Amino acid sequence: MLQPLAGPATTEHPEFKIVEGDLTRWPVGRAAMEHAYSIETRMAEDIAATVAALGEDASVHVYDMTGLGWTMPQVLHFGRAATRRYREQRAAEAGMQAVAEALGEAA
Repeated sequence: MLQPLAGPATTEHPEFKIVEGDLTRWPVGRAAMEHAYSIETRMAEDIAATVAALGEDASVHVYDMTGLGWTMPQVLHFGRAATRRYREQRAAEAGMQAVAEALGEAA
């Protein structure tokens, strides 16, 4: 059964990403995930990786996600929220880059 949306700030959950030093890992395989926050977060990461691999003009399809191990019900239920999360992260990164450039600190 899919779990309600909650994040690491509110509770610990066995599906949350584990950070060990410089490495991160997901303790549960994609198809076995049930927690909404974890699914959306991991799927957004997969969308970002797919766009990075295919180029900025890439279209990410349902089959890209199922090819990574997501189930069709997961993609249909969480895909829009994961896409929204990906876009919000991209916008935040672009904003930070613009501020850095304005301050002359761009890498």
